[in-house]
Amino acid sequence: MSYLIPKLKPLKFKFSDKYYFVIPPQAYLIDGSDLEVPGYCIFGVQGLADSSFSMYILGDTFLNSFYSVYDFENN
Repeated sequence: MSYLIPKLKPLKFKFSDKYYFVIPPQAYLIDGSDLEVPGYCIFGVQGLADSSFSMYILGDTFLNSFYSVYDFENN
């Protein structure tokens, strides 16, 4: 998997038209050995095919790269 990382670009996500988050390839690629499929490289972002919107599940791929604070009182 390490030979792929220099060939790939970071992913950039935009939220609320003002927040940008960049995830480097080593964060969004998952070694298949970790998921019991050795020899494969897994893309760690899942798109929702049944959605009429462009929606994605970022999950651990995103949360592991950033410190997350949930402030429900201040929206």
